[in-house]
Amino acid sequence: MSENKGGPPAKARYDAKFPVVSFRVTKEQAEKLDRMKEVSGKSHGDIMREALQLEAGKSEKIYQEGYNKGFSEAKKKFGVDIWCNKCSEGIIVSREDTKVKVGNAVAEVCNCYHEDCRPPEIPRDECIIIRRIGENDSKGKKRKRQR
Repeated sequence: MSENKGGPPAKARYDAKFPVVSFRVTKEQAEKLDRMKEVSGKSHGDIMREALQLEAGKSEKIYQEGYNKGFSEAKKKFGVDIWCNKCSEGIIVSREDTKVKVGNAVAEVCNCYHEDCRPPEIPRDECIIIRRIGENDSKGKKRKRQR
């Protein structure tokens, strides 16, 4: 006869679906939690679930803000401005194969060098594409593509 050491299968399924979580708190925190339970009429579990929901919302917001900030900074530092021929709005180049095509197109049109690698006989501003990227107009606003 085989012995079921884990208890009834229904209990095992219940425990898997609703695991027990325990943790220690200070005496003051326990008293505060008990007061919250008494005032609200909610269980400790309900109070913790509500707190988790609040924190999850804050965490998602903070994560999204950090992601957006990092994306913006990376775009400023490493981005290449490409303009739509129809609406003149910027296009974000994110696919690797597109980045390679853009790089190849720039290399065909321009003499591209690191500042220290550029031969003295080649003017610094010879590459019109590179020179225009990120230039500001006289009012400090980023220039839109010239048609």
